[in-house]
Amino acid sequence: GRPTPGFKEGALVMWTPIDDLLLRLSVENGLDFATIAAEMPFTSGFSAKDLEERWLAMLYDPSIALEVTFELNALLAPPNVSEDPAAHPTPQAKRKTAALSDAASISSASELLGLGLSLQEAAKYTSIRCVWSRSPSDNTDPLSLPPSLAAPPRAIAAIDGAKTHYLVYKNEVVIGRKGAGTGPAVDVDLGQEGQAERVSRKHVVVKRDASTAKWALHNVGRRAVYVNGRCVARETRTEISAGRSLIVVGGVRLVFDADAE
Repeated sequence: GRPTPGFKEGALVMWTPIDDLLLRLSVENGLDFATIAAEMPFTSGFSAKDLEERWLAMLYDPSIALEVTFELNALLAPPNVSEDPAAHPTPQAKRKTAALSDAASISSASELLGLGLSLQEAAKYTSIRCVWSRSPSDNTDPLSLPPSLAAPPRAIAAIDGAKTHYLVYKNEVVIGRKGAGTGPAVDVDLGQEGQAERVSRKHVVVKRDASTAKWALHNVGRRAVYVNGRCVARETRTEISAGRSLIVVGGVRLVFDADAE
């Protein structure tokens, strides 16, 4: 979305929709402005005073409140999918055909979630990585596998960072940072996102209960993790609701999109 201008010590600064989302979620989860300024990876180095002024503007300035509401609704809205059951072909089939025919236009894994793509179909997107094997260290090319080995047969979650995008085909995902030498194997390497020094080698395990289709996050790293602005301390767990959640791991932002079944 379009950044919103503001002023800081006489200089023009820009508030992006992701900044406003981080601020809103953090405040709504009870964090004070000093903690938010210190812990959250905003696009600019906002102080606690900057954040407090922005929050008050979001609450009481009608023009800013309206623009922020519009931007956040656009940021969090699910893909526009028709629910007309009489359509032929189905809306999902139309979207799947369009996605397969124009792979170059796909910019996030969330765009593909819910299309029912097989592992082999998803692997054709060069900008999308597939998390599918039982072992994160297994580098077998999914295009060479028979469809029967892709379980579940459709993506069950999507993970989008600033630079990397993943479709998830298994019930447990390890998020961390690969080291130069030996170390824990990870499915999602946040080192690819840049500035991941505060990310542990193995920082987060996101696991899906196959019987309920509900996701939970376990922080196994050295530092706290934030889920929708809520702090998840070391060696603690929290549930992840269906739909899109904002996860901050060692200062790296991820959008985790859990498919609702």
